[in-house]
Amino acid sequence: MSPHARVLIFLMIAGCAINALAGSRILFVMPLPTKSHITTFSVLAEELALKGHEVTMVTCYPIGKRIPNYREILLDEKKTFGIPHNTLNFTDWMDYSVFKTTFMSWTIMPRWTQQALQSEEMQTLIKSEEEFDLILAEFSFFQQAFLGFGPRFNAPLIDLCPGFPFLITSGMMGNPQGFAYLPDTEIEYTDRMTFLQRAHNTIFGLYRTIGTYAYQLPVSESNMREYFRYPGSETLPPITSLLTNISLVLVNSHSSLHYPRPYAPNMVEIGGFHIRPPQGLPADFQRFMDEATHGVIFVSFGTNIRPHMLSKYKRESFLSVFETLKQRVLWKWDDEDIVGNLSNVMVRKWLPQQSILAHPKCILYLTHGGIASLYEAIHFGVPLIAFPFFVDQFHNTLYIENSKIGLRMDIRMMTSENLIRKINTVIGTPSFRENVKEQSRISRDRPLKPLDQAIFWIEYVIRHKGAHHLKPASVHLSFYQYCLLDIVAFLFIVGTLIFYTVFRVFSYFISSLGRYYLSFRVKTKMP
Repeated sequence: MSPHARVLIFLMIAGCAINALAGSRILFVMPLPTKSHITTFSVLAEELALKGHEVTMVTCYPIGKRIPNYREILLDEKKTFGIPHNTLNFTDWMDYSVFKTTFMSWTIMPRWTQQALQSEEMQTLIKSEEEFDLILAEFSFFQQAFLGFGPRFNAPLIDLCPGFPFLITSGMMGNPQGFAYLPDTEIEYTDRMTFLQRAHNTIFGLYRTIGTYAYQLPVSESNMREYFRYPGSETLPPITSLLTNISLVLVNSHSSLHYPRPYAPNMVEIGGFHIRPPQGLPADFQRFMDEATHGVIFVSFGTNIRPHMLSKYKRESFLSVFETLKQRVLWKWDDEDIVGNLSNVMVRKWLPQQSILAHPKCILYLTHGGIASLYEAIHFGVPLIAFPFFVDQFHNTLYIENSKIGLRMDIRMMTSENLIRKINTVIGTPSFRENVKEQSRISRDRPLKPLDQAIFWIEYVIRHKGAHHLKPASVHLSFYQYCLLDIVAFLFIVGTLIFYTVFRVFSYFISSLGRYYLSFRVKTKMP
C-alpha cells in the first residue's frame, strides 16, 4: 500500500471518529419554571450544538434564536404548571426557617416534576423511539424522577448542579459532607463556624438527609414509576440505584468564587461557565452609561422578585434614594412606569446584565444575591450591595460581606437613610473595588475556561461510555457505612464485652480472695 493511501485511510478513520463524537445526541431535561437556571445552562446547550452535537432541550422557555443542531421540546408554562410564580411570593420566605423552606421545596419541586412528566410533550418523548448518547438534568435539585430517562434511552446521566451542591448531594456522589466546615447551601454561615453553628449545620444536614430519603425520594420514585411507561419499564431500577449511576456532577461553583470544597473526580467545578465575552450595548443603554460622569449603579433582583412583592414604601424608598444620587441608575424592573420624571434613572423589564457589568462606568451592583449574579459581579470586578430574599441568597450575601467585596442589607429593615449610607460606603471605600478586582483576577486564572472545562467533561463521559471509573467506591456505601457507624457499634459492643469480662473476672478474683481471707481469719482464731 502506498504512503498516500495509508494517509488517506488514517484521515478517513480519524474523521469518522471525530464525527462520531461531534454528532453525539444529547438531551437536556429542564422543563420546570426555574427561568434563571435554564438561562444559565442554556449556554452549555448552545455551545454543545455549535460544536456539532445534536442537542435537544426540554424547556418551557424558548431560547429565542436559531442555532444549527439545536431543537427544543417546548412545554406551555401556564398550561403545564398553572401560574406558580404569581402564586409564590418569595419575599415571604425571608421569615421562614431553613427547615420550612426545605420542606416546601420537597413539596413544590416534585409537584412541578409530576406536572412536567404528565404533559403531552414529555409523554411523547418518553414513548418515542428516539436515541440519545447522554442525558443532562438538575437531578439533585429535587428532580430525581427525571433519572428515569437514563434507563429509558440507555444513556449515561450527568447532574447539573445550579450552585455549590447541597451537602447531601456531595454525600450521594461519594464525596465528603463535612458538616464541621462546610455550611449547607441555605445555612447563613461561613466556613469558620462556632460550636453552636456546627451543631445547627449538622442538625440541618441530618434533617435534609433523613427527609430526602424518607419523604422526598419516595415521592420522586412514585412519579417516575407512574409516568415512565414504555416497553421494558417494568425493569426500571430503584431511584436510589439510579442516583449511584450518575456519571458526573457539573457544579456551578469554584473555589475562587466560594468557600473551597473537597471533590472526588466525579464532581467537576465549572463556576462562571455561563459568562460570555461582553457584547455591545444597545445604543440607548450605551449612551446612558457613556455619559454618566460619576458612574452607573446597576439594580436587579433576578427573575423571581416582582413589583407586587415589595411594599409601596420599599419601592418609594429606592426611588427617593436614586433621586438624590449623582450617579445614574439602570434598574431591571417589571414596572417601567415606576421611575416617573427622574432623569438619572432608566428602568427596563429586561437589561443585558453581563454587558452592563462589563462596562467601565458600572461602579456598583444592587442585587438579590443569586449565585449567577454573584459570579458575574466578581468576574467583571463590580462591588455589591445584596438584599437576600430566599434560600441560598442569605448564604451568598454573607459570603459577599465576609469577603469584603460588598455589603448586605435586610430589605425588611431598609430605609432611605440606611440605604444611602451603604451606597456611599461601598462607592467611597476603595477597598471594596480592590478586593473584588483581586478576586476577579483569581477566578479568571484557570488552566481552562469554565465553559471549555464543561464541554471537555461532557465529551469525556460520552467517549468513555459513562466514565464510571471516576466514581469513588463510597458512592455505593450506605450512610451508616460511610460514617462507620457499624464499625463504631461493633467496637462499642466488643469493648463493652471486654470490659464486662474483665470486670467479672476481677470481681470473681476479689470475691475469691475475700472468701479465702475470711476463711483464713476464722482458722487462725480457732483454739
